[in-house]
Amino acid sequence: MLSPPDDWGNCSFGVDPGFGADLWRKSRVRIAHINPAMPRTPGDAGIPFSELTAWFEAEQPLLAAPSVAIDDTSRQIASHAVQFIGDGATIQTGLGKLPDAVLDMLHDRRNLRIHTGLAGDGVGRLLHSGALADGKSALVGCAIGGRQLYDEACDPRFNFRPVSNTHNPALLAQIERLVTINSVMSVDLFGQGFAEALGQAFVSGPGGASDFARGARAAQGGCGSWCCLRRAKGKAASSPPAAGTARCPFRASILMWWSLSMARPIFG
Repeated sequence: MLSPPDDWGNCSFGVDPGFGADLWRKSRVRIAHINPAMPRTPGDAGIPFSELTAWFEAEQPLLAAPSVAIDDTSRQIASHAVQFIGDGATIQTGLGKLPDAVLDMLHDRRNLRIHTGLAGDGVGRLLHSGALADGKSALVGCAIGGRQLYDEACDPRFNFRPVSNTHNPALLAQIERLVTINSVMSVDLFGQGFAEALGQAFVSGPGGASDFARGARAAQGGCGSWCCLRRAKGKAASSPPAAGTARCPFRASILMWWSLSMARPIFG
């Protein structure tokens, strides 16, 4: 899906360069959905309209993520995680109430930068708080949120880039003071975090949390952390290991925060 061409004849991948921007340049046949609702965003150069093999135009609303209320438990966990985010840090988070709780507690910081695969409404709010550095301070691979976030996607502080840039551990390792904060739903007795499955049921597709954790661990002054509720969807967070279930090993991370009265660090 592309935006309509601009005055120079270039179409933008809009709020989701993701994998498409990397694959597109290697494809011989290029068929595009031109969506007038897709904004032309700063960052990836996009595709010249003249290089399309075929195209069709149809307006389609962008996928909107439902607004999630941030509860007290999420704020409690976030209060521990933000202690490791000082002025001038670069932050990676995912989507959901825990990442949004963290971002909402950073409005008093200054000269922050964002480097993340997924940007939600929390990034949009941080954009207006004055906490981000000048220039292209929010490098993201995909924006998923409400209408306001999509309206702000053309802000010059955004830098939309493909997965080869956002999730590359070698590039992440070059970012000083990179702090990654991601969620897991449960932890087994071997210390493995379940980021994509709960028990034997998958609840999401593969993500880039382990890429970001490895990058943060290698970065100068970096810190990788996981956040976990004691209970997710009514189930206890700790469980016996289950063969064949997707896991994210904590060996790639540095700290883990539980929804307890005190932070419990786990060192990999």
